[in-house]
Amino acid sequence: MKRVENWESKLNNFVQSSLGKPFKWGKNDCNVYGLECQDIILGTQYAKRIKGKFKGEKSAKNLQGKIGNLEQGLKAEGFQVVGKNFEQVGDIILIEIDGFMGGHICLGEMLVSVTFDRGVVLSLMRDLPEKYLTLRAPL
Repeated sequence: MKRVENWESKLNNFVQSSLGKPFKWGKNDCNVYGLECQDIILGTQYAKRIKGKFKGEKSAKNLQGKIGNLEQGLKAEGFQVVGKNFEQVGDIILIEIDGFMGGHICLGEMLVSVTFDRGVVLSLMRDLPEKYLTLRAPL
């Protein structure tokens, strides 16, 4: 899998244009957003597989039961586990919250996430919880 030309600037433009966009299940949640970022980086269409296919927590859990969670899906696409402190821009950071495996994107020292209460936000990588998993697309 190859990264598209100028992916870093395209990713940065996408992130900047979406900051503050509110959370919405199946449209702008942590999994859809994380996959949209991977689509920008890799020229794929991962987000289309789940976007609009659930409208709430219950239907999201049902979809995960049918197709697997984000970690399983990305590993099936060849994404590899990256050790802690070896994250790079574009890596997807998976954090389990209330039974969901949510996707967040590494932007170097920063992390972009979609939260229930604030929508798309930036935070510091150093503020990640102790338990998380980093995946990187095969290059």
